[in-house]
Amino acid sequence: MKKVLLLIMLTLLPPGAALAVKVGSLYQIEIPVASQSAAARDEAIKQGFIQVLTRVSANPDIGHHAKLKEMLLHAERYVQEFSYGPDESKASPYVIRISYGKDDIKRLLRRLGVSSWGENRPLIMVWLTMMQQGESPEIIGDESPDGLQRTMRQQGKWVGLPLVFPAMDVTDVSHINAEDVNAMALPALQEASKRYAPDAILIGNIVAIGHGFESRWRLLVGDQQWNWDVAADAPVFVVTKALREVNQALAKRYAVNSADEPLVRLKLEVSNITERDDLARLVRYLNQLSPVQQVELSEVSGDVVELTVLVRGPMERFEQNTLVGDRLLLQGQDVETKRLVYQWVH
Repeated sequence: MKKVLLLIMLTLLPPGAALAVKVGSLYQIEIPVASQSAAARDEAIKQGFIQVLTRVSANPDIGHHAKLKEMLLHAERYVQEFSYGPDESKASPYVIRISYGKDDIKRLLRRLGVSSWGENRPLIMVWLTMMQQGESPEIIGDESPDGLQRTMRQQGKWVGLPLVFPAMDVTDVSHINAEDVNAMALPALQEASKRYAPDAILIGNIVAIGHGFESRWRLLVGDQQWNWDVAADAPVFVVTKALREVNQALAKRYAVNSADEPLVRLKLEVSNITERDDLARLVRYLNQLSPVQQVELSEVSGDVVELTVLVRGPMERFEQNTLVGDRLLLQGQDVETKRLVYQWVH
């Protein structure tokens, strides 16, 4: 059923329409607990607090921040609500679901002088092969039975990265094979990825050797590339390490350091605002971008609107963030006057 829904979604998706994801679950955590006691709840709240800070800051070491130790003693102050439910994995009797206050977390990161990354995250297309000893490499698809894609999705959710795997239907199989992924054949993989409309492409090869696993990874975002070699004792540790590298690379591109970067006022002219809800959607989209601190409407003339946008950091950082989702198509810019001209994409 899941595969059918994915195929229906791909069929209905307009050509070139991106699936950039608003990761609303950044501030929500599920943690297995042995009981519903106050002590177990307090410990889970502290664990969840660190994990939410890690997701939003994309800093895996934030738990060791010198100023965080005292705040951790009062982590419950950042909780909006919590509830209990059964642990579907059966590893524990319960899971506690905790929601932390978005504005409170963002204010805390600003006080700590730590970078923050908004909820609008790039959708990552994953082309991954797995080769066990004595076997041929196999592409990990959306419904691969070995559970590796499910593990990778869970790890992606843990750090706030939305991932999509190929359906490996007739269309995919006719264009891509395991050798293409192993060779990291970029033209073929980029062409095959278009139907999924990702913002980034992650290519990986995992190979079993002796008592462990080695892997190669390449991340593509626009015209930028990153490459890593990752080794570990088990595939789950390989993908965990790889996604940590991916998270760090993307955070450097999109996240904003509130302490170090100045506020800049940009002038935006956006055309093709033709539908009734377009203006509201545009403002909502802009407010979700990490660098954006404030959006003000200046003028409306026909299908063109002018806005003043207060951003943290350089204009180039704002432009990089607008590439996520392909909702704003850059038509022109004036660096001296900090003016950007865009077309809104429905």
